[in-house]
Amino acid sequence: MIPYVKFHVDDDVREAVNRVLDSGRYVLGKETEMFEHELASYIGVKYGIATSSGTASLFLILKALNIGSGNEVIVPAYTFIAAFSPVLMVGAKPVFVDVNYDTMTIEPELIEKAITPKTRAIIIVHQFGHPADMDPIKEIAEKHGLIIIEDCAEAHGAMYKGKKVGSIGDVSFFSFYPTKNLTVYGDGGMVLTNDYELAEKIRLLRHHGQVDMEKYMMLGYNFRLSEIHAAIGRVELKKLDGRNKIRRELAKVYNEELIDYVEIPKEKDWAYHVYNVYTIKVEKRKRVMQYLEKNGIEFGVYYKKPANKYGILPSSIRRIKYEVASTLSKKCLSLPISHNHSKEEIQYVAECIKKAIKVS
Repeated sequence: MIPYVKFHVDDDVREAVNRVLDSGRYVLGKETEMFEHELASYIGVKYGIATSSGTASLFLILKALNIGSGNEVIVPAYTFIAAFSPVLMVGAKPVFVDVNYDTMTIEPELIEKAITPKTRAIIIVHQFGHPADMDPIKEIAEKHGLIIIEDCAEAHGAMYKGKKVGSIGDVSFFSFYPTKNLTVYGDGGMVLTNDYELAEKIRLLRHHGQVDMEKYMMLGYNFRLSEIHAAIGRVELKKLDGRNKIRRELAKVYNEELIDYVEIPKEKDWAYHVYNVYTIKVEKRKRVMQYLEKNGIEFGVYYKKPANKYGILPSSIRRIKYEVASTLSKKCLSLPISHNHSKEEIQYVAECIKKAIKVS
């Protein structure tokens, strides 16, 4: 069996956990403070606010920006539900925009057509580890006075024109779910920004709006990251760049093996792809999936339908057709890749893909 993501817990992770257990401080302590500082420094921004998940991070951002009923937020039509469900949670309306076929990120040329007087922000998802084309998006946002929120949940360490994603928009957020390039071995997230007032408001919101034991500035929430998860995140952050290089090396193996058989992932000249997932585009996907299952290979399908097709959305939104998102939902197939996979395992997966293509 070749797992989709391969896990191995290093001794320094266990040591970090034991350090927290021995400290007796399990919430909002030194580990959280240091993790916030270290990730913010790594990305290249001033402030980090650790949270309980990437989804909670986006929710807090929207609340802190006072985005709610009567507002619209632009989001890509090919993405995970958590990239727009918090928009619904705060009472705003997600407005979907189709994506670029090559990068699978939001298509800048289509954004301006979706802007109305109600539009407040654009959520940019750096998809599968490849950054979105940020310069034209920034021009549009500045022209219309819109806030850019970067969803970096799948792009830890990815770069756009030499600049790390998460440092380009007005505010960004990350997820540390176990399948991410940077994980805390559980749920976790972080908001990053250069805006001091926004950072402080999010810091209050994540902890009940509490200033001290007797003073509450606003109605808040319980979206804190535990000290154990923060300590693990600090350890894993030190290894991120090296592990991303391994992912890129394994992606190169896939590219060389599969280029004549499927549509391999594209990496734009201005991008540094970190391959949170390695996603090919393939015809007769079901036949390939069956062949992989038969040969003990796990895989992922992201996403089986465009984002606007979920039942939680009004029928008026679900009826809209997004051509590229629809095509990708039928063709995309994600293959095993992580820093713990071996070159031999990747080559075996590639051979199975080629055989499946030949017989389909």
